[in-house]
Amino acid sequence: METKESRSLLTVKNIKILLFIICIIYILSPYDFIYDFIPIGRIDDIIALFVAFFLGKSIFFPSQSELHAKYIPYFQKEYPEVFSNYNSLLKSLGNDEKFSFYKEEAGKVFDELMKVYVNTVESDKRIEKFDELRDKLRDTLYTSDKSTRAIEGVEKSKQLIERLDKEEKELRNYIEKAQEEIKATALDFIHVTAEIELSKASGELAEPSKLSSRSKSLSYIASNLPVTTGLTENNNN
Repeated sequence: METKESRSLLTVKNIKILLFIICIIYILSPYDFIYDFIPIGRIDDIIALFVAFFLGKSIFFPSQSELHAKYIPYFQKEYPEVFSNYNSLLKSLGNDEKFSFYKEEAGKVFDELMKVYVNTVESDKRIEKFDELRDKLRDTLYTSDKSTRAIEGVEKSKQLIERLDKEEKELRNYIEKAQEEIKATALDFIHVTAEIELSKASGELAEPSKLSSRSKSLSYIASNLPVTTGLTENNNN
C-alpha cells in the first residue's frame, strides 16, 4: 500500500532531481548508448548535457512562475472566493480572440496576486523567526553578572529587541494591507465578469481599466515589502 511518505517523494522537484542525477551519471559514465569512436558518438552525451543543464537551471534557479506555482494550492485554500471568481472570469472570457487582451490583463492581476500572497507567507515566516530570536534575547537580560561586558551585552540585547519589535510591526502592517488588497480583488473579478457578460449581450467591448488598475495596485503592494533586519534570512523553501 502506498503511504503518505512515499507519495510525498513523487513530487515534480524530486523527479527533476532524479533525472538530473541520471544525466550527470550518464555523462561521466564510460558506457554509452552510442559509442564515442564513431562520428556521431558524442550526440547522446550532448543531449544528456543539455537535459542536465535545463533541469539544473529549473532546480537551482527556478523562475518566478515556478516559485509561485507551489503556493497556488495554499492560496486557493486561504482565499477560495478570489480563486473561484478568477476562474469564473476566465470562463466568461473563453477563447474568443476579441477578449484576448482582457485575458492577458487578468493573467497579470493573478501574477501580482501571487507575488503579494507569497510576500505575506514569507512575512509570517519572518515574524515567527523574530519571535524565536526575541525569546532568546530576553533570556540574556536576566544575569547576575555585573561586569562591563555583561552590562554591554544586556544593552545590546535590549536594542535588538526594540528593532525586532519595530520591524515586526511593519511586517504586520504590510500583511494587513496585502490581505485587504487580495480580498478586494475578488470583487473586481466579479465586476469585470459582469461587464464581459454584458458586452457579449450588447456587442460592445467592456472597459478593461478595472483590471489594469487592480494589477498596478497589487504590483505596488508586492514591490513594497518592508526591508527587515539582517538578523534573519528569507526562507523560500
